[in-house]
Amino acid sequence: MVANIPHTSSLLRIVTHGSAANPHHTGQGATGSSTQQQAAPPTNSFPPGSQHTGTVTAQGSNGLHTLSFANGQTLQVQASQPFPVGTQMQVQITADGHIQILNMNIPASTQHQQALAQFSAGWSTLTQALKALKENNPTAGKELAGKLPHIGKNFLPAMLMFSNAVGENMLEKLFGKDIMDLFNRLGFDFTGDSAALHRLSQQPEDPNSWRTLFFPYLENDGEEPNQGSFFWRKQKSGEHEDTRFVINLSLTNLGATQLDGLMHDRSLYMKMRLQKEPPAGFAEGLETVYAEILDKLELQGSITVEITSYFDVDPAHEMLQSQKQFNVTA
Repeated sequence: MVANIPHTSSLLRIVTHGSAANPHHTGQGATGSSTQQQAAPPTNSFPPGSQHTGTVTAQGSNGLHTLSFANGQTLQVQASQPFPVGTQMQVQITADGHIQILNMNIPASTQHQQALAQFSAGWSTLTQALKALKENNPTAGKELAGKLPHIGKNFLPAMLMFSNAVGENMLEKLFGKDIMDLFNRLGFDFTGDSAALHRLSQQPEDPNSWRTLFFPYLENDGEEPNQGSFFWRKQKSGEHEDTRFVINLSLTNLGATQLDGLMHDRSLYMKMRLQKEPPAGFAEGLETVYAEILDKLELQGSITVEITSYFDVDPAHEMLQSQKQFNVTA
């Protein structure tokens, strides 16, 4: 099973031409080094304008990939993002030594990791679409901003609405039909993004892995939305099954912020990790507010604040690192 994803503007630089027997031979003295800046010129096997269907058969460092074709020929190309081994691409050769991806099929077994890599870097479609919406229809742009989770205002209700929309693979339930129609007229299609977010939120094949929700949020009116992440999974604790969750945010006064929680029976334990010192009295005030919330919910538990130079709990990195075909560095 594969996911069919159109790519109408993606260009990859051709580094070397070759064959299955000699994949790095170009006849031009090229070595296939990722530092080579000039693209290899087209050959008789791949003339300008010709279209071909190839498969990613190897992935190297610095964005290098090997594309293999039915005629026994190969292309080594350089890309700005990783494509999983087994990905099928319909491509067209350009005159300046690049290939344009016309269509791409990603194996189902790697769709989860591909979506994770994509959204870990941000939700570019929403950022660009919201900017275009504000420029072309400020009223609609303001309306959409009001539907996004906003810290200090509608954060929890809007988060629930966003989570439900992602769970049902229907972003229209959050954005509204009128705004989705405006996005379509402006040239923004959220179909692929919606499917990818939905896939990340579902139970993974590995029961010990994390489920994931990437979400947009606002902290101050008029600003571009930030992106937060929420990871959760079940984990065994003796005869009990606990829920572990991790929330990552970036806040104006606190900077990078991580909430690491564990729900055990009727107890909820939380640790807030920060990368800089909070204002004086912050930790004490947080503990008081947290105790009041637990009391209302009839739960036990506690919260502590930890200052650290980096967050050693990183579910996204953990999941990507488990896939050897993704080159992930700390």
